[in-house]
Formats: sequence, C-alpha cells, structure tokens
Amino acid sequence: MNVLFAISVAIFPSGILLEQVEKVHVSEKSVCFHGSAADWVKHKVLDTSNSGKPKPAFTTSIAKDTSFEAGQIYKFTNVKLNVRSMYNPNDGKATIPSNGNYAISWHILSDGGYAVYPWLKVNNNYQGHTACDARGSNGVRMSCGNLVVLPLKKGDKIWIEEWTSNTSGRKNVQGGYSSFSAWQI
Repeated sequence: MNVLFAISVAIFPSGILLEQVEKVHVSEKSVCFHGSAADWVKHKVLDTSNSGKPKPAFTTSIAKDTSFEAGQIYKFTNVKLNVRSMYNPNDGKATIPSNGNYAISWHILSDGGYAVYPWLKVNNNYQGHTACDARGSNGVRMSCGNLVVLPLKKGDKIWIEEWTSNTSGRKNVQGGYSSFSAWQI
C-alpha cells in the first residue's frame, strides 16, 4: 500500500481551514475528509510510488540454526517479502533499486552461552552495530536488534556481517527467530 496521508492548509482553497476537517478516513486507495471540507474534496488519492512502481522492500529470516565466523555474511534464506527483487538469498546481500531513504532492521537471537555481533554493512562500510553476548548466561539466549535509516543510492549493497574475531565459543544464531528487513520510506 503506497498511501501517504498529508494535509496542508495550502491544499485547501481559501475559506476552508484544517480545523473544518472533522474526520479523516484512510483506505488503501483514497483519503476521505468528513466535515465542511468534504464539500470541497470527497476522495483524494495520494500515491507515493515511484512512477507507479511499488516501493522496494524485503523481509527475510534465517531458516535454521547457523554458526558464523568473523567476516562471514549472514544469509537469510527464508524470504517472506521481496518487492522489486532487492534481496538475494544466495549471497545475503540486498541491492538498492532506487535512490532514497531506507529503513533497515535486523533482529538476531543467539544461542545461550555464545556471542554474536551482527553488524550492518553498506558498500563494505559498517553502518549499524548490535551485540548478542550470552556468554556466561548459563544457557539463556540473548536477542539483539537495530533499526537505522540511511540515504542510499541505486546500486548500493547492504548486508549483515559477523564482526567479532572472538573464536572462544561457537557463534550460534537461532533459525526462525533472526530476521533482516529493509524498505524505502
């Protein structure tokens, strides 16, 4: 759904004030204003898509418990949403299809007694950090996550990579509970 709800006094003709809008109903395809402003506008579609294309987005998860070493890319192979085919489950990277601001989120559940440090990389530069350190937790699992908003350009690559060089414990990420998502805002 690419509907943006935005009202400005400037879009109403003179004499119609924002205060005259008593109720607003937002549906998938339209915005309906109720009140004295409704005499001027009944339904107005506000589409924010890029030339009619849906905005790029993906949501993925790790299908099974997996161990990662330093520098290894997390491969989220259970693809739940992949609008405009931006995520590649074979290499774990997403390619940005159009310029804009993107929200990028990842959530990881590590196995009890182990540590993982899944960091966001953009074009080989770290841009977001998390730490799931469950060492000494007596078997209790640790979750971590982050959400960042970044301006990205067409062709940029994003992925989650294991940062730590700590090899004292097996780095175990729980399948089904660990996810990676991004969407253009």
